[in-house]
Amino acid sequence: MKKEIKLLMLSFLALVLTGFLPVVSSAVAESVTIGGPWPGGELNFLSSKNPLMLLIKRAVTGTLTEKKKVAVNGELPYKLSLADRLIVSPDYRVWSFRARPLIRFNNGQEVLAEDLEFSLKRCLPGLAGQMLESVKGRSLINSSGIREQWVDIKLAKSPKLLEISTNIPVLISYCPIMEAESSRLFGSYLGYGTNIISTGNYLIAGFRSGRDFALHTGPLAELGRKNFVSDLHLRGFRDPRQGLTALRLGSVDMLFTEDSEVLKLARTDPTLSVDGCRIISTEGELNYRFVKRKGFRFICSPDFDLSAIGYSG
Repeated sequence: MKKEIKLLMLSFLALVLTGFLPVVSSAVAESVTIGGPWPGGELNFLSSKNPLMLLIKRAVTGTLTEKKKVAVNGELPYKLSLADRLIVSPDYRVWSFRARPLIRFNNGQEVLAEDLEFSLKRCLPGLAGQMLESVKGRSLINSSGIREQWVDIKLAKSPKLLEISTNIPVLISYCPIMEAESSRLFGSYLGYGTNIISTGNYLIAGFRSGRDFALHTGPLAELGRKNFVSDLHLRGFRDPRQGLTALRLGSVDMLFTEDSEVLKLARTDPTLSVDGCRIISTEGELNYRFVKRKGFRFICSPDFDLSAIGYSG
């Protein structure tokens, strides 16, 4: 636990001292606090079934593609996100993605081909298995003199190649793009209490005692057209009844909980409402229940919609 806290403190201090920690303006003048089960010594921001940790992962990281919430018949089940171009070879073995120009990490550094290669090599083998032959990043200068960052995903020959290959864009929607240099620095501790350097709409400003987490909008949120809550606070509770008390007092806007007593009490409170999430992740289907204050918006099926958090009106 002490080692995890030291890692986060060192990474955050390094961002400040090197000037990489960006100063951002608020996307919207609003702050929200979400409670949930105390994560204890886990604090794994990259792989966790704790809803608060998963929410941090979705907030801080970004992916080349996004899986669509609803795919109408005939539509592709995905859309490009950090990528702006996709080229597929005639034999469907090579899928090439180009990163949007000047995409930057939360520390201000530009996303490079080596970052794309590192990120997909870290994530894809566990999803594609033996179908994956290689992942290679490449940088080139186009006819307009602009440098482009690409990553090529090559699949092994197989009778089921066409069936499996067309699922590649969906698979990489689960692979966060990470900064290769800092990720190698943390090594096997990557995600465990470290300040993840990625391409999401938020950055981790810090946490206290492994319980209270502060997220702030990053450069990507400022460039987008969606309105994100500028300050997102996450608070872990050892006792869910304390979380319910905080919810009733207004110091928490929403509470993830599976406690039957808390859910029962919440259903009898006219100021609160009970709802749930069904999230599809690399760890399978995750189902969460939560209690929220009336009027509070939170969409989380089939995934967290960070642009829809806040109060109606």
